[in-house]
Amino acid sequence: ARAQLVKAVRLDPLSSVIAGGLASVSLDEGRDDEARRQLSRALQLHGGDLLVGIGFLRLKDYETGAEVLRNARLPFIDGAALDTVLAGLKDPAARPVAVAAALDRFDGPGSLFFLLELEAWEEAFQRAEALATSRHALGHLRGTFGLWDPQHAAFRRDPRFARIADKMDIDAPPVE
Repeated sequence: ARAQLVKAVRLDPLSSVIAGGLASVSLDEGRDDEARRQLSRALQLHGGDLLVGIGFLRLKDYETGAEVLRNARLPFIDGAALDTVLAGLKDPAARPVAVAAALDRFDGPGSLFFLLELEAWEEAFQRAEALATSRHALGHLRGTFGLWDPQHAAFRRDPRFARIADKMDIDAPPVE
């Protein structure tokens, strides 16, 4: 994916979508500095979108990520729920309420992303297993933001992830 996106950037250097895609791959690979450069570039080119906002959240730049998501005016982003989740990301004492907001106010892959960020593993497994049983949601599950982040390796090492990966028809990492 990286090679294709690097080539795409050369072909269309003004595309914020391509810059955001390259940032997402960089985050999955643990290349945070490169991801931050690509996200900043995408923000300058377009002003931001879902991919850019989520990218900043993945980098733990919660204020920028939230601002980008709010400015993108996406109908599926609930501002109050986003504030609640962000409070939980910043303060462990607020996590139970944030987990409830992620489950109640965001759908499928969106809630899974926030549950992973909140390290709410039990709830994340429940949501991932539900997504894996739906043929329609399976494609969304494969592309869930943050699923492949290095910081979520413990989630992927859990034996339950192997069952989910099998449903997604991908190889799960070996259990250590």
